[in-house]
Amino acid sequence: MSGDQISQALPDETLQQVAAQTGVSPREASDRIARSLPQVVDILTPSGELPPGASLEDLIRAQNL
Repeated sequence: MSGDQISQALPDETLQQVAAQTGVSPREASDRIARSLPQVVDILTPSGELPPGASLEDLIRAQNL
């Protein structure tokens, strides 16, 4: 996953909001998301799939992400 792919997948407004909240440029925000996304997916799906009955939103909330 690359920062360019994140930039293509997310609306500009979303990247601008993330950048403003973290004090970095939108480009740096997309690069940071790209670097951390594999770890986030591993944390949320340790067995490679969502636990039965769990939604992705529930898992994200439980991890305080």
